[in-house]
Amino acid sequence: MIAAGLLYLAFFTCAAGMRRHGPTLLARWNRPLFAMHFRMIAAVLLVASLLAALSGRDGTRAFITWVGLLPLMAGSLLLCLSYRPACARIGFVLAFAVIVAGCLP
Repeated sequence: MIAAGLLYLAFFTCAAGMRRHGPTLLARWNRPLFAMHFRMIAAVLLVASLLAALSGRDGTRAFITWVGLLPLMAGSLLLCLSYRPACARIGFVLAFAVIVAGCLP
C-alpha cells in the first residue's frame, strides 16, 4: 500500500514539474523555480516506493508487484489529467491517506 501511494505521489510531482501540467495541478502554487525541485522530489519518491515495496520478505514477488503498479498509478494520473484535473488533486490527498494507512499496524 505504501509503495502505491508513493508511486502516485512520484508521478504527481513529476507532472507538476512539467510546463504543461504544472499550472493545471498546482493552480496558484505554480512557480517556475519549483519545477526543478519537483523533478528531484519525484525521483526520490520513486526510489522510496521501490524500497518500500522491497521491504517485505519476498523480494522477487515484491519487485514484480512494484513493476505492475507503475503503469497502474501512471495511468490513473493520466486519466485524471486528461478528463478531470481536480480528481488528480484528490488523488494526491488519497495517496497520503494510503501511505498513512499502510504505516499503521
